[in-house]
Amino acid sequence: MLKGQETLRLLLATPSTDQAESIVSCLKNLGIATRPSRVDDFEELIESLDEGRFDILVTAEQIENYYLEGLLGAIRKLGRDIPVIVIVSSPGNELKIRALESGAADALPADEPTLIALVVRREMVNLQARRSQRRLESELKESETRNRFLLDNSSESIAYLHDGMHIYENRAYVNLFGYENRDDLTGIPIIDLVDPHDLSSFKTYLKSHTRKLESPGNTDATDIKELHFQGLKKDSSTFKAVMTLSNSTFDGEPCTQIIIRTDTTGEVRAEMASQSRELQERLLEASTLDMVTGLANRKQFEESLYNAVTQAHLSKATNALVYISIDRFNQLTVTYGPLSSDQIIQAVADQLVQLLGKKYLFRFADSTLTALMPDIEETALQDKLNAILKQVEHHVLQLQDGRNLLVTLSIGLVCFSETARHPEELLALAAAENSRAGERGGNRLCTYDPGQDATNSSTAMQEVLNAALAKNRFKLLFQSLVDVKEDGMPFYEVYLRLPVNDGQILEPEQFLPTAIQSKRDRLALKIDRWVLLNACKQLKEHLKMEPNARILINLSADSLLDVTLPEWIGKLARATSKNRGTLVLQFQEQDVINYLNQAAVLATQLNQVGCDFSISRFGLSLEPLNILQRIPASYIKLDGSFTRDMESNENLEQLRNLVNSLNEQKKNVIIPFVESTATLSKLWTMGVRYLQGYFLHTPGERLGTAE
Repeated sequence: MLKGQETLRLLLATPSTDQAESIVSCLKNLGIATRPSRVDDFEELIESLDEGRFDILVTAEQIENYYLEGLLGAIRKLGRDIPVIVIVSSPGNELKIRALESGAADALPADEPTLIALVVRREMVNLQARRSQRRLESELKESETRNRFLLDNSSESIAYLHDGMHIYENRAYVNLFGYENRDDLTGIPIIDLVDPHDLSSFKTYLKSHTRKLESPGNTDATDIKELHFQGLKKDSSTFKAVMTLSNSTFDGEPCTQIIIRTDTTGEVRAEMASQSRELQERLLEASTLDMVTGLANRKQFEESLYNAVTQAHLSKATNALVYISIDRFNQLTVTYGPLSSDQIIQAVADQLVQLLGKKYLFRFADSTLTALMPDIEETALQDKLNAILKQVEHHVLQLQDGRNLLVTLSIGLVCFSETARHPEELLALAAAENSRAGERGGNRLCTYDPGQDATNSSTAMQEVLNAALAKNRFKLLFQSLVDVKEDGMPFYEVYLRLPVNDGQILEPEQFLPTAIQSKRDRLALKIDRWVLLNACKQLKEHLKMEPNARILINLSADSLLDVTLPEWIGKLARATSKNRGTLVLQFQEQDVINYLNQAAVLATQLNQVGCDFSISRFGLSLEPLNILQRIPASYIKLDGSFTRDMESNENLEQLRNLVNSLNEQKKNVIIPFVESTATLSKLWTMGVRYLQGYFLHTPGERLGTAE
């Protein structure tokens, strides 16, 4: 599944801009946030790919003098993991076979933009999986290095056997048997270190160990008793010893771990037996702990979740599964380096231990922690988790090299009690809520509501929307925009919410798609009119305190096509305020592109009645500035991905160039998702007009009440 919070960086080397725009449009229809770029010549293509800024390339079969095999060969020489999708001009499988043989991910006909978009989505999912695998392999290698260091320096005599042959021995083991270095033991069978008089009992013990491990339902080698035997040193002298075998892996291969201790007297034997039990307990503890954070690991979490669900079925108490991930962790790893990733997750884990308690927390995956909270009250836990989000957001992490950074979290919450689902279903629900929090920009909590499944039914949702309109159940929030020029004219963006059962509040992306699809009832248009009317009611009252206040209202494509809107909004604007520009109507870039002619007419008509036109999510089309040749928009709100991608110097420069171009056209630029001091400092001097984000002001239920 494509991670919604990540923006796809797509490079297109297509014969025409129209073809590229068609592909990008299909990707957006699939819900994939895309930052496309288009190149015309081979040199520019190779240069763009070599910079490493792109995820996927969609290319024609020939660019200049470079045809299929030569083109793909040149791309392959760059040594980058960039899936290449070739657009072929002729039907049949010949070109497709040649493209695949040359290393292309796929080859598709030019007249199938939807199919191309679906393949791009597939390849992006595969690319994310490969990147994740490389990161996990790196972390595994680091973990194995740490484990090998602990083994090498352990005072216990430890070795690993495969088919009875030594494949690894630590220094204590080598010294115990009188050898000088481990190479002398590697490849030697374990029976060569056992006195011939004890070979029979040793073979019996070894067979018993193997038989118990292979028995169904019994894979715990710690249940096998110790063997007392005479060890045989290199100089043929013997010593009394105790051997313990256990099942293990070494370098990814199954093997047997052997621990040997000297055994001189009965008292020592008892002491050694006690130490053996302690060691086995430590090894068992180590197998359930994450070495980086010191928290219980995923295996322990899965067992604990199963037990928690079992207990929940027997009681009436409410329990909670909390799924916590670090926002934009991949980008942090790229910015601060792979070696810093452990430091980041450890620092976050340490902070959560203080805020939640170590006994409740688990390290579930690379950037994911989970928590099991027993016997909770849902509202109180939600308040606590929201408080934790704020504390983490404002806590400065310091890396070992002295660099500082701020991180935010996304949290998914699922509460369960006596009717709890299967543990795997609960985990999937919590992960889905966590993804939803991330898709909304992160730094937030999303809670699963058992009643929300009804929202998956378009018919049920239409009934909810009609009831909300009839009974005035919608809710408005207002978020202040910070004016860098400080002209003394307060500016607020209006957000729509829909409260439903059990206190859950739906955001527009959860109900507007249904409203837009219900063409017969024109629900989207009715909701837009409700927002306009109720926002203006609040604004009219608020103008008594802030006479120059303005509001920015988001509308759907249905309003863009509504020929009666200009006259209606003109009357509403005059009834609200005598000031020109008090109302700013905002439409998404993709809607403006889809209905460019209608948008141009509407923008002109709105200007005639004293209202301004704004375009949101700007910058996701191939040539976004071309839109402004047709649309007299006064305000431009850039897509949030520009802010989230500012860690990269290349992306920062791209943002700066776009802002400069917009300023040259005298557009008022709005930058959303300002969530840290570092982001604020970079944007403040960039030339933007308005900054917006939770770091600056959180939305409030009334104008002027945002914190």
